[in-house]
Amino acid sequence: MVPQVAGRSGGRADVSNLYRLKRQHAEIRKVMAGALLTLEGNTAAASKASELASQLEEIADLVTSHLRIEDREIYPFLLQSRNADVSRAADLLRGQMGGLAQDFEAFARKYAYPGSITAGGAAFCEEARATFAKLRDRMQREERELYPLMARALHPPGRVHAGHDT
Repeated sequence: MVPQVAGRSGGRADVSNLYRLKRQHAEIRKVMAGALLTLEGNTAAASKASELASQLEEIADLVTSHLRIEDREIYPFLLQSRNADVSRAADLLRGQMGGLAQDFEAFARKYAYPGSITAGGAAFCEEARATFAKLRDRMQREERELYPLMARALHPPGRVHAGHDT
């Protein structure tokens, strides 16, 4: 049995979501690494623009799915926690990390097509590197702060966990 708690939003926060989010981080990192390799040499030559647009679309799909789970299930679950420390920490994290979604969406829209990547040239390369660095930093922070917070909320001290070692 997977520990889970219904959120106010009707979504469910559970251990499987935590595993899914961690898997998505690995997938996002893999595609970003491929895009960064494609960017080597600081040029977005026409021959690479199609590949970069495809990689960017894949990253955007993964990030959108990832943020949807966090926004609809994880944060509502944490914010309604009976543990005031958990809900305060979740509120603080949500406030500090919220702007990246809009920034990434704007970047992905701006460079959604090979022609816009080619036209962007070196500016695209700089923006891509900066945007990917922000994504990487956010994922590291989620793994360091948000996911342990979720695990703590799913498995409060003193609670018996049938069938699970915690």
